[in-house]
Amino acid sequence: MKKVILFIILSFTFQLVFAQKEEWTKQFDKVKEATTLDDDFYATPEASKIPALVAKYQEALDLIAAVEAKSSEYTDAARYRKSWIYTSIAYLYSEVQDYKKQKEYAEKSLSVWPYLSSISYSGVEKHLKFNESDPLDRQYTRMISLAIWGNYETKNYSRVYELETTYESIKKGLDSYLEWSIYYDVARTYHAEKSNELKAERWVRALEKWPALSSEDKVDNDGPFNYMTERVSYMSTTDNSLKLRAAKALYAVEKYADADKWFGSYAKSASNPSLDIGWTYSESAMKEPDKTDARNSVNIIEQYTSGFSEYEWERLQKVYEFIGDEAKVQEIKSKIAEARRKAEEERRLREKREEEERRLQAIRDEEERKRREKEERKRDARGRFSVAVSTNPLMYIWDDYPVALDIRIGRVVSEFRVNFSNTRDKGDKYRFGQYKLSNNSTSANPYHYKGMEYSYTLKILAGKMETKSVGRRKQIVGGYVGFQPRYAKYDFASEAYTFMDSTTMIPQTFNNISASATRYEFCILAGFLGDNLGGFFHIDYYFGVGVGYRTLDIAATLPDGSPDPTFKYENYSFDDNGDKRFDPDRWNKFYVPVRFGFRIGINLL
Repeated sequence: MKKVILFIILSFTFQLVFAQKEEWTKQFDKVKEATTLDDDFYATPEASKIPALVAKYQEALDLIAAVEAKSSEYTDAARYRKSWIYTSIAYLYSEVQDYKKQKEYAEKSLSVWPYLSSISYSGVEKHLKFNESDPLDRQYTRMISLAIWGNYETKNYSRVYELETTYESIKKGLDSYLEWSIYYDVARTYHAEKSNELKAERWVRALEKWPALSSEDKVDNDGPFNYMTERVSYMSTTDNSLKLRAAKALYAVEKYADADKWFGSYAKSASNPSLDIGWTYSESAMKEPDKTDARNSVNIIEQYTSGFSEYEWERLQKVYEFIGDEAKVQEIKSKIAEARRKAEEERRLREKREEEERRLQAIRDEEERKRREKEERKRDARGRFSVAVSTNPLMYIWDDYPVALDIRIGRVVSEFRVNFSNTRDKGDKYRFGQYKLSNNSTSANPYHYKGMEYSYTLKILAGKMETKSVGRRKQIVGGYVGFQPRYAKYDFASEAYTFMDSTTMIPQTFNNISASATRYEFCILAGFLGDNLGGFFHIDYYFGVGVGYRTLDIAATLPDGSPDPTFKYENYSFDDNGDKRFDPDRWNKFYVPVRFGFRIGINLL
């Protein structure tokens, strides 16, 4: 029973919460319905409707206060809308010239502004139609404009100065009209209270903003425009930079006579007015019938005539023609003719210099071409020729110490190889056909020998090879085919050896048997070559097969070193149970050598 009661209470609570939330949402929807002037804000309402509109906005403010008090979810949207409503009410009061109320609501709007700097845009977008192009800056400018206007009309000048400083720190120029209106009202405030220099600068600043306004805004503010230009025309200042700003601002709004006055004042007091100022002054002066300002402008321009071009003389001629100084016009015409003559002379000299430069450039290009060709030939030569030394370190295990010298010219490589063998200490069971008996401990006694092996290999590189320049060399990678003749001479260690006489079958031992072997081979090879890898590495691995012939010279010697006359090598026999190293069946015969190997080295050239 208790669970049922608890469930009923919780259900009622949830329903109440959801009902409240739904009610708040409805109330905030009423706020949106009560503020529908977004699209018509700048449309001037009828004076008779303003009190009703203000009442409608006040109703919206009450709704906002009620919703904001009940739920924090609407805080950001409420503050944004509250600021907008205060600004709108201030605008409405400005339309009926109730400046006290205008100031009051504009200041209220500004009082909300500090809280808007931290609002959540998503919180505003969730409940309001929201302009994503940063509407807050534009709204802030609108607030300040209405506040400055209201404070000026109520003669609260100190607040105007404060708001001017505030606007200068945040302005982004989002709205040209509002920016101009701010400067215009600030200028009026300074005009009512401040010194001549300060108010003169503000009036010039306001006039400088005028050209950016739309045609419609200019038509609607014709009175303020005339008042503003009048103030700038008759202002008083000793600041030369401000005189020049005033002249340029008046010239931009086509007040040429007033612009000429300030150009002239600037020209008389400036220590060194620029040529650009002289030209601008002259253009303004030629729009007025009075010739005085035109004469003042040429006084500035004449300071810079040294080195004038034909175009500049023609421009000055037009000013003197406007003044009516015929003598000066004729003088300038002669200068124009002289300028043309000099220009023609300079043109010819320039063409001559250009022709000479082209000739010299052609020589330089030709020299550069020859240099590049020479470098290319050098690179080709380096690419066509290389010298490398290499070895096979794996052969050291078997007491062979090979060294090879490879000389490559183009696609042909000549390899000269020398191999020193020394198996006197541990012996060799595999050469000279011994590998066939390597598992027979009796018959497979090792050879003990040392000797030299020589070979020459001719390698023909494949037609399609990977080549690229590495530094000053060309790297070559690819396969090759070739042939290799090989010659080797080995001297066996002197040792005791027992022979079996083939006729008497009596073993005979000799204490000093000396022998030497000679091998002749010819192999066909195929391999892979990497030359100048990385600029200096040399790699070669290969496989070959061919034909060979080996011979044996054997003798027995007495202790004094003379030949033993009792040794008759041809009379001895060798069975499978005996030592077959010097078996005649193994010597003086042809065999098939199979070669495969690997060498690494470095390129010397």
